[in-house]
Amino acid sequence: MRLSVTLKKAGLLAACLAAVFLISCSRSDGGVGKDSSNPRQGARPGLPMLLELGSVTCIPCQQMVPVLDRLEQEYGNRLQIEFHDVRKSPEVGRAWGVMTIPTQIFLDKDGREVFRHIGYFPYEEIVKILEEMGI
Repeated sequence: MRLSVTLKKAGLLAACLAAVFLISCSRSDGGVGKDSSNPRQGARPGLPMLLELGSVTCIPCQQMVPVLDRLEQEYGNRLQIEFHDVRKSPEVGRAWGVMTIPTQIFLDKDGREVFRHIGYFPYEEIVKILEEMGI
C-alpha cells in the first residue's frame, strides 16, 4: 500500500513539474514582437531608458506606478520608460541580475547601465539621477 501511495505522489509531482515547465516556456504574446529578455530591442534609438523591474502584485512596485506615470508625462519625449513583470517573465530578472523588486535600472542612450536602485524610488530622487545623466 505504501508503494502505491508513493508512486501516486511521484506521478503527481512529475505532472506538476511538467505543467510548470510548459507554462514557463509559453509566451503570452504568442512569441511575436519584442523579446522580453532584451529590453533595448524595442527601444527608441538615441534615448536613454529607465527599466522598472517588478511585479504587478508587489506593493512597493504598485507604489511606483504613479511615479512612473509622472515621469512618462514629464520626460516621455526624452526618456524611454519600460516596466517588466519579473514574476511573469523571470528571464528578464535573471538577465539583469535582479534579486529584489522593484529594481530601477537607468541606461544611457547606448544601452549601458549607469545607475541601479532597489526598492521604492521617489520621483524627486529619480529626477536627480536624470539630471546627472543630462536629461
